[in-house]
Amino acid sequence: METQLKPKNRYLCTTEDRLEGLVRSAVKADNEDDAAEKASNAAAERGCSFVRDTEIYTVEPGFGLLTEYFRGKTLPLQVLQSADPEVGFYIGTLNEERLGTRESAERYPTYGAAQQALIQDTWTQRSDLLPAKGYLNSRQAAVRSQPPLSGYVKHGFACLAQRFLGKELPLQVLQSYAGFYIGTWDQDGPQTRESEEYYRTREAAQQAFNQGKWTQRFDL
Repeated sequence: METQLKPKNRYLCTTEDRLEGLVRSAVKADNEDDAAEKASNAAAERGCSFVRDTEIYTVEPGFGLLTEYFRGKTLPLQVLQSADPEVGFYIGTLNEERLGTRESAERYPTYGAAQQALIQDTWTQRSDLLPAKGYLNSRQAAVRSQPPLSGYVKHGFACLAQRFLGKELPLQVLQSYAGFYIGTWDQDGPQTRESEEYYRTREAAQQAFNQGKWTQRFDL
C-alpha cells in the first residue's frame, strides 16, 4: 500500500549571500525551529549563512506560499497546465481573473504525475522568485498594491524592475543556480528575472536576447 505523506507548512527564512545580500529560502517543515534548521543547512550548502528572523513567514499546507507573500492572497494549490506545451503541468494557484503563480520548481509531463506529487507532497517549493535585499522587505507592500503591468518601458530595459522596484535597469544575461536567464542586476546584486525561460548556456540566452526570442514575465 502506498504511503500518503502529510503535507507540511511551508516557510520563508532568510539567508545571507555575500553576492546577493539578504535573500529568502523556501522550505517545507513541521514548525519554525525545523524550518530554521533546514534553511541553515541549505544556506551552508550554498556557502551562505542563515539569519534567523524574529518572525519566519509561513503558509498552511494546501495554499500558495508565493501567491500569499507577493500578492497578499490566500489561494489553494492545484494542478495547472501551461499554455506552452514544452512546460507541461505544474503545481500553482489561479484566481478568478486567471492570474496565478507557479509554486512548484518541477514541471510534469502529465496531469497525473503532477497530481500525485501534490497529493503525496513530494514536490519542491519554488524559491527562485525570492529576490535580493531591498525587495521583499521594503517593497513588499508596494508589490502587493501594484496595478497590472502597463505603461511604456524603454527598449532594452526591464519591465518588472520598473514596476516592482521603481528602477530603470538594462536587460542582460545572468546566471543563477537554475541556469542562465534574462534579467537585471545593479550594485545590490541580482534584482529581477524578466524571462520566463531558463537557458542551459550563456550563448543560448544571449542569442535569444539578441534576436528578441524570449518571453517577458508579467507576474510573480
